[in-house]
Amino acid sequence: MPRSTPSKADQQLIEYARQRGVSVTGRQLERWRGSGLLAPNIRGYPGRGRGSTSVPPPGAAELAAWLATNERPGRRPADIALLAFAAGLAVPEDTVRSAFTAAITGIKLPVEAGMPGAAPDDIAAATVDAGLRSTMLPDRIRRIDHALAQRGINWSTPEIAGMDPGRSDDPPTAGDWAYTAVLAMLGGGASLNMATIGQLARTMAPGGVAPIAGQVEYRWPASPAEERDSAPDDDEVLALLGDGGLRDYARDLIAATPAAELLDAYQTTEAMAAWADGACTAVELEIAGGKPGGAVREWVTASLGTARLIMAIALPREDAGPASTAATAVVLIMIRTMIRTVRDRPSGWDLDVLKNPMIAPACLTDFLSR
Repeated sequence: MPRSTPSKADQQLIEYARQRGVSVTGRQLERWRGSGLLAPNIRGYPGRGRGSTSVPPPGAAELAAWLATNERPGRRPADIALLAFAAGLAVPEDTVRSAFTAAITGIKLPVEAGMPGAAPDDIAAATVDAGLRSTMLPDRIRRIDHALAQRGINWSTPEIAGMDPGRSDDPPTAGDWAYTAVLAMLGGGASLNMATIGQLARTMAPGGVAPIAGQVEYRWPASPAEERDSAPDDDEVLALLGDGGLRDYARDLIAATPAAELLDAYQTTEAMAAWADGACTAVELEIAGGKPGGAVREWVTASLGTARLIMAIALPREDAGPASTAATAVVLIMIRTMIRTVRDRPSGWDLDVLKNPMIAPACLTDFLSR
């Protein structure tokens, strides 16, 4: 039960909010503490029979005012915690980590509950049989590709096709995408192979031709012959994803990642969404104006590399919320952890490729280099 009269510490929080034109009540403060959104006041004991004192924890005043302004009926506390955390406010760290973890562990497969102990490939097959499909390219990207193709853009010229030896008349389907995604989620890198990844990557490219997919699938064109021995083999690359379920790996990673890096990843995910939306808007405006320019040139170039996959992941969806942003942020932390592992090895792996705009937008390159 909330106390009838707010403590002196709570009165400070209420007054701080009032001075900023926001109404906060003692009942609200107690409710936010009960849901983990606001840290308890800090108690002190002066001694000599003087009882105890309490003061608001650092950042509590700003957070309370933000909560009063941004709390909405029906919003889950975990979503509110993520939004406040992204705004740089002093949300209790345990609450933040729990919200990130819930965003990952909340990813469930309907068939899992009825298949305890089943192998990942059996669960993946059952998932596809149950009707799960995965369409990686959002409709907005497909519409832009179609509009550019109508205006004469050709992504399958002989010069480009010659850089990708793996083009097939029998491309992977949406069911293949779903099957592989489930395998990765349940079995990590041990359940994958680079050939499949390359084949799936090719379906992302307009025209079904992607030099980056050929590089992944065949390691061709690879580094010069004299440098070939220093290039990582498939098992080395996939081992970076571990040999267990990615949800378990992600949960451990969230527990170990400093809060500042969780914030960095979340804000980078938001920046990626803004980049993807901005790139699409710029191309759409050039198409509508009948004057293809720099935005179209960047679109065509990026469409041949991994930047296209990043755009497909980052492009904001109408149903996306803070938990979706947090899940993507955890994927970015996984990728950065892999890169840091590679960087620390005396393997000679060349990471300068990350600076290529075909590989990643500048906001992600900056994140991965930190």
